[in-house]
Amino acid sequence: MSDVDVKKINRLVAEFEQQGHKAQTLELGYKTYAQLFADDHFFAKVRSDPQDSRLKFYQDMKIQLLPNKHGLNVRKAARRLQPELD
Repeated sequence: MSDVDVKKINRLVAEFEQQGHKAQTLELGYKTYAQLFADDHFFAKVRSDPQDSRLKFYQDMKIQLLPNKHGLNVRKAARRLQPELD
């Protein structure tokens, strides 16, 4: 997946949102992330969380690094179940 660029990511996010979902997480393989980070257009839109510099966001989507080399996926946040209080 060496042909990943900002346009492809934006197109993938747009297609995801056209299906009625809200994109909240951008999953990237570590080599894909490194390749994108070298792109000035991507780098300009990435911001860090002020309280935890390890957290990165791209257009309000959390970036999650994957252990595989080349990965690219957009997902909505998983629902967290609240514990029942007695």
